Amino acid sequence: MSKVQYSINSSQSIIFYSSNTEVDYLTIAKILETNTTLMENCFSFASPKNLQILRDESLPTPISTSIAGIPIIKLNVANGNFYAQYVFQFSHELCHVLIGKEKEHSHQSRDAWFEEVVCEVSSRFFLDKISKARNLDIISSYLPEFKTYALDRESMISTFDFRVLSNEESHLLNRFRSEIENRTYGNDDTRNHYNYIANFIHPIFEENPNLWQEVYFIRNFSNEKGFIENLISWRNESQRDENKKSIQKIINLFNNN
Repeated sequence: MSKVQYSINSSQSIIFYSSNTEVDYLTIAKILETNTTLMENCFSFASPKNLQILRDESLPTPISTSIAGIPIIKLNVANGNFYAQYVFQFSHELCHVLIGKEKEHSHQSRDAWFEEVVCEVSSRFFLDKISKARNLDIISSYLPEFKTYALDRESMISTFDFRVLSNEESHLLNRFRSEIENRTYGNDDTRNHYNYIANFIHPIFEENPNLWQEVYFIRNFSNEKGFIENLISWRNESQRDENKKSIQKIINLFNNN
């Protein structure tokens, strides 16, 4: 297996571990550079200058982490030119990084499962954005596939009444929290529950893309508060009225009242 490295922006890089000589590394690097720019513009702040992206299909799951102060996004995209899968995984993990997850390994809120939902929304949102990118002429015929990939996620769901998550005694809420604490939330059933919630939250971000600018406040979720209380704190910490209104819409989705 060979190691190939490409630059992204001025100081970031992506490293591919691959045995497939037909992979178009340069195009993938260009796609992720565009992806990064789109997300930085929406979040209104830059990703870490020393960010490294590692692609290795032997990894069990994508993850964002930090080693010796260097933030690293690890992708496990299949060996080939699976451009949409790159954007899907990268948009999810960079969302974690921009929220600040890589700085919070010593303490992760039990309600960090909601961050997983938001990062699923990020994947869909930026798959759609990149399908309209004007600087990717090299794959112009492929661009609609990004949108298709995002739409396909909407059907990968387990339907349920997620208003039960407003009840602190809810079995499902406590299961989500336990899985976060034990890092076992990557199973298909839980992901399909997250995806179902994302189906309802995604339109709120589409309606108000400025909400991305204050999504990082969810890193302040506290174990001393209930789930709805954490959402209310997010709303109260937000500075823009339009974002407060959008967060209230999210709260209303979960409220039994």
